[in-house]
Amino acid sequence: MFRNHCWIIAKSEVILLHQSIIGYIAIGIYLLGASLLFWILDNPYNILNSGIADLRPFFELSPWFFAILVPILSMRSFGDEIQKNTIELIFTKPVSITQLILGKFLGVFAFLLLSILPILIYFATIDLLIVEGGTFDWGSHLSGILGIILTIGVYIGICFCVSVLLINQILVIIVSLILCIFHFYGWHFLGVLTENSTAYDMIGTIGIQNHYVSLSRGVLNVSDLLFFGLNITVLFFLTHIFLQRIRNK
Repeated sequence: MFRNHCWIIAKSEVILLHQSIIGYIAIGIYLLGASLLFWILDNPYNILNSGIADLRPFFELSPWFFAILVPILSMRSFGDEIQKNTIELIFTKPVSITQLILGKFLGVFAFLLLSILPILIYFATIDLLIVEGGTFDWGSHLSGILGIILTIGVYIGICFCVSVLLINQILVIIVSLILCIFHFYGWHFLGVLTENSTAYDMIGTIGIQNHYVSLSRGVLNVSDLLFFGLNITVLFFLTHIFLQRIRNK
């Protein structure tokens, strides 16, 4: 029963995103922009100009891309339901808050993964361009993809919390964007400001950047996986608390 409810909610969320022109525009701009940046335009991130058979520029800029893309696709997850009072109707159904959050998470997550599948063409292209005798490090690149997927999961969790607290969709996008970027890069800069190596290491581990960079380099540590899992769990818990308060009212 738990699984059925989650699946129904996730399916509804995917259908809702497919019916939204904003979702298609955001995904289209992302795919077009990334293709131009990494393959066509002459810039420091052009993969062909680097002469190295890896997608490090892609992994370097992906956190920025998804910090913009995820809030746009998640802005209506709860704020729209609360604004239209349909959240009260949902609460009358035999669906728990946990099922509601998990179902919506899976819906947004699945839509994002399906939408960025064309990126796999980048990997195949690099593999084809490698000269005879060269090798493509599939292990480190797949680890980098895992880092992107886990970062997307944390971003969605942040956006869900903001979407419950702020009803206005524009505010949800702006605040979520700021929080996503801060949680990725902000802790690193705070650590630098301390001018203390011990404090820098401690503060740096709070943010996503160190753990993401480790995965993008092909280093698969249990501590990094636990970090992402704990972040997503805490954000789920906070969203649950905020929704429970609305339900009690």
